[in-house]
Amino acid sequence: MFSPVSILVVTALSRILSILVLISLRSHAIPGVRRWIWANAIAVGSLVLFASQKVAPAWLGIVVANQALAATVLRIYEGCNEFFGIRESRLQRAVGWTM
Repeated sequence: MFSPVSILVVTALSRILSILVLISLRSHAIPGVRRWIWANAIAVGSLVLFASQKVAPAWLGIVVANQALAATVLRIYEGCNEFFGIRESRLQRAVGWTM
């Protein structure tokens, strides 16, 4: 049976490979790629924090990891909006980041 940490490590490695693929697409000036790269980088950090819950303090392994995961979702959403040419207002962006 797999342990939760091994599943998180495999997911983090998958994110790292996604970052490498997205970096190769940066030279083509595709809108949203920069935000997707940052989303994957934040996700890797979040997964590392989740994996270190047994040794890290609770505020770091749970609270910060969940906030980073929420930031990942927001970055992916912003990247998709940029890709499809949808402009969001500063108020919409601020509301998303404060939630």
